[in-house]
Amino acid sequence: VNGVVAEAGHRVFPGDRVTLDGNTVDWERLAIVSSDMSEEQQFIYIKYWKPRGITCTTDRRIEGNIIDAIGHPGRIFPVGRLDKDTSGLILLTDDGRL
Repeated sequence: VNGVVAEAGHRVFPGDRVTLDGNTVDWERLAIVSSDMSEEQQFIYIKYWKPRGITCTTDRRIEGNIIDAIGHPGRIFPVGRLDKDTSGLILLTDDGRL
C-alpha cells in the first residue's frame, strides 16, 4: 500500500495505491456506491455475524441455511464460508466480481 508492505489490519483509504506482486490492484472500482449508477444497478454487500448452527449454503432445501437466516429478498451469495459449528463475520453479496 503506497509502496509499503501491508500487515494484518492495515487500512486502505481512497487515493491509496495498492499493488500485489508488482501489479496495481484497482480496488476503488469495487465501490459500494457510485453516483453515476442507478439504485437498481448498485451491488448489495451484507456483513453478517453468523452464529453457530447456520450452514453457509445458498441451497434453501437445507434447514438452517445462511440465506434464510438473513432473509434478504434478493439473490445473494456468501463470499467464502464458515463451518456450521463456527461463528464469525461473513460477507454476502450479489457482486459477481467477488
